[in-house]
Parts: sequence; C-alpha cells; structure tokens
Amino acid sequence: MSKLVEQELDHWQPAARESDRPMDSIRYPEMNIAGNWTLSRGLDYSRLAITKTDDGHYQVSFASGGCLYNYRLKRIGDYSGGVLSLNRPVKEYFPLSYRTLYAVRIGGQDYLLPSAAVAEVDKGLAKDGRKFIDPFTGRFHLYRREVAPATSNPGD
Repeated sequence: MSKLVEQELDHWQPAARESDRPMDSIRYPEMNIAGNWTLSRGLDYSRLAITKTDDGHYQVSFASGGCLYNYRLKRIGDYSGGVLSLNRPVKEYFPLSYRTLYAVRIGGQDYLLPSAAVAEVDKGLAKDGRKFIDPFTGRFHLYRREVAPATSNPGD
C-alpha cells in the first residue's frame, strides 16, 4: 500500500489551507520535536517517529492506517522556528495531506499541528488559544507526544 500512496503523492499539489498558520498564541518554536507522536480518531491512526540526524535534519517515519489498510512513508524534515517542513507530502488515512507541521502548545500540552488542519483547530479553540472549547479538536487533528511507559526497578 505504501507504494500506491507514494504514487498518489507524486501528483500532490498543496491546497490553499497548506499556507494556513496557527495563531501566534499557541505557537511553540522552542519545542524539541524529536520523539514519537500519535494522532488517533478511533478507527484510524497516524504516527510520526522523529529523530534528529547528525547533519541537523530530521528523519521522519510516518505511518497511517485504518480498517482497510495501513502504510508507512519515510521523509526528511527541516525544523526551524517551530515549523517542521517535510521533503515530500504525507497523507493520513483520514485523509489529510500536507508537508508542514507546526509545534504548538495548548493548555500546557505539546502538539504537532498539520498545516491542513490549522483552520479546524482554530475553530475549536478559545479566542486566546489557551484551551479547547470543542473537545474533539485535539483528538481529531493534533499529534500528541507518546510518553514512554515507566519502567520499574525489580529491586524497589
């Protein structure tokens, strides 16, 4: 399936919403984006595994899937000023397609926001961006950082 998705993305053209920017009050340019990020809507998911390389770029492993199929895509990213720009677009199972993600902080929580979802997230936020007024906004459009499970020490 990955090959078919890549072939489809060969013809991708950015939609007008690709140039949308999140409100300044939620942008978080200092955020360290390395790690694993997940977006889940119940029956479908998307995941990002982001690793900084020695040359200052980011290796991005993208996975998405749902009831019918799943796939993985590999990308290279550049991160500056809270903006992760991928060398090629990705497509979520949902489907949203984009090349840009923004580091944002809402209600004290770090997220990655795809450019294709900025308008939808803006609709679900309070005017100052400090909290959600629509509980589905974060669940449906924002990547959350995965937290590694705590390890226990058998000697404790």
